[in-house]
Amino acid sequence: MNKETKVAIQAAKISGRIAMRYFGKGVSAETKSDGTPVTIADRLCEKKIISIIRKKFPENGIIGEESGEIAGDNHKWLIDPIDGTKDFVRGAPFFSTLIGLEKDGRLEAGVILFPALKRLIYAERGKGAYVNGKRIMVSKTADMEETYMLHGSLKGFYKTNTSHVLENLKGCWAIRSFSSSFGFAMVAEGIADGNIEPVVKPWDLAATKIVVEEAGGRMSDFNGNDTIYAGNAVASNGKLHDELLEIIRG
Repeated sequence: MNKETKVAIQAAKISGRIAMRYFGKGVSAETKSDGTPVTIADRLCEKKIISIIRKKFPENGIIGEESGEIAGDNHKWLIDPIDGTKDFVRGAPFFSTLIGLEKDGRLEAGVILFPALKRLIYAERGKGAYVNGKRIMVSKTADMEETYMLHGSLKGFYKTNTSHVLENLKGCWAIRSFSSSFGFAMVAEGIADGNIEPVVKPWDLAATKIVVEEAGGRMSDFNGNDTIYAGNAVASNGKLHDELLEIIRG
């Protein structure tokens, strides 16, 4: 494990402990200008993660959901201190801390921690993906009628005029909705076969994309492009990816 991943894991664990001090305690949320919620826990967690990264790698750039961008060298950290704030506020355990590292525009490492579920997932380029130290792999499902399919919020599909996707998924074996990071983690672990997210940010995808890919899967935007900056994403076990892109295109 490289030093960047070790620091990211350390930062995620410390952030997770902060988040758990507020989880289930009736913490209130404010609504930001983009319509998404934020709590005191989000802000405290991100502040702590940034301080740890800046101490170890002061020259690196950082993009945090709550803090914005800090310019730096060709290494860029993308941070979502609490992905799934709505779950967090309501006491659902599916929220996570996301820390991804991009170097020269290519993802190199990602850490996903689900504090309430005590699940730590990480990946490094070329070294595989792991949950609590155990190697994980995507599913082998190749028939859409046998798929366990996940998707993002219904509001997001209607907001982006992609609600036809929901209709086109009706032939799947099962369809469920979770926070984006939990959905992507389930794909990486081979529990689910795909996850479609109509509205996501780069900090939602930096850690999750490399985890999915190192587990043998594929993640792209709705046009099939290899990017985390399109505002949408679809992840799969790879076998179903082209078919999912066709479903998305309608």
